[in-house]
Amino acid sequence: MNCKEKVIISSILILLLILTSCSQTKEENEWAHVKLKEWDKKNQEIDSTEISLNNMLKINPNNDSTYLELGKLYLSKRKQTGIGYQLKKELDFNGNDENYSKIKELNTEKAEEMFNKSLEINPNNDNAFVWLAEIYNWKGKFKEAQSMHEKALEINPNNDEALTWLGYPFGTNKSLEESEIILKKALEINPNNEWTYIGLAKVNLLRGQLEEAERLYEIAKKINPNVYGAYNQLGQVYIRQNRLELAENTLKIARGINPDNEDAYNGLGNLYLLQNKLEESEKMYKKALEINPNIDTFIGFGALYKKQEKLNEAEGILKKALEIDSNNAGAYSSLGEVYLKQGRIDEAEKAFNEALGRNPINYGSYVGLWSIYLKQDRLEEAKDILKKMLEIYPNNEFARSQLENLEQDMPLLINDSLRY
Repeated sequence: MNCKEKVIISSILILLLILTSCSQTKEENEWAHVKLKEWDKKNQEIDSTEISLNNMLKINPNNDSTYLELGKLYLSKRKQTGIGYQLKKELDFNGNDENYSKIKELNTEKAEEMFNKSLEINPNNDNAFVWLAEIYNWKGKFKEAQSMHEKALEINPNNDEALTWLGYPFGTNKSLEESEIILKKALEINPNNEWTYIGLAKVNLLRGQLEEAERLYEIAKKINPNVYGAYNQLGQVYIRQNRLELAENTLKIARGINPDNEDAYNGLGNLYLLQNKLEESEKMYKKALEINPNIDTFIGFGALYKKQEKLNEAEGILKKALEIDSNNAGAYSSLGEVYLKQGRIDEAEKAFNEALGRNPINYGSYVGLWSIYLKQDRLEEAKDILKKMLEIYPNNEFARSQLENLEQDMPLLINDSLRY
């Protein structure tokens, strides 16, 4: 083969590599192209609806229902702004981060103004309180959101949306039992509310009852195949079940339904962290942080920093998480693990107990306390912790084997890395 032939063949190979790369990129981004077309069509519909609603207000400026619908429309515009921005970033379009955030915030403020205007005209508009609560939840103002739901229920005790979000297990002092009672009541009123099923599934997920959680998420998906919240949380179920490929695919479906969805990126961050893909994990957490800096993202970063042995950074971000929600058991448990690694045993024990005070089935906290009791030769307390774990998780072989070893005075291997 002469030099000219070698050059030609090399050129062909390089061209093939470029074409293959372009083809792969196109396939990877195809979902974003399709979604962008849907996004543009949805924007046109929203703009048309906004004109109609404003025209209705010119005719009757004292119609509370019109203000309510305008508020919901501005929340749709907020969501559309986020989706469009994330899609364009996926396709490498240039975008202004600051401008994107300002537009989202402006639409949130407009929505809040419309809901309050609706209540000025009609203080008994229970749905306006429900929508205000949604805004407060986004802002991490969980107590204010709870107050709004309670006001809605004072006006209409059968408002299933208010019951669903009042019972949803986050950011409040409710026990899982209380959440379950409220959610089941909502389901009696409206058996076709997908978010009620998602709330009940979340209760079961927090209890470690993964099969029941999966069943309830599947019901939610049947009611509404585009309910991204069910896919977000199903991904977490699959991670806990070690069905990692299915978890990744499910979380990517959630992202495809709503690209401005921090929970999907948090889930992918958790998955990649479990697989020790630390750079990919960090990238996902950063995406989630960009969309909405919520407590799950901070807990994720805490776990990432802990794995990277950046313990001071982990401690700082977990404390920030607790500033957002002082009742989050997961944040206390993760903080306890950091203290344990730092040798701050008393603080670790306190953090694990804080976690269990908020969620009595927090598995990681039981393991953390068991580890502390062993190190301090508090063997009876270690036995009690293992017995409690077996009451909650009767099939947990780790707890069973460790209890048998303790009771038979056999050597124990402290291993606090065993998790569901």
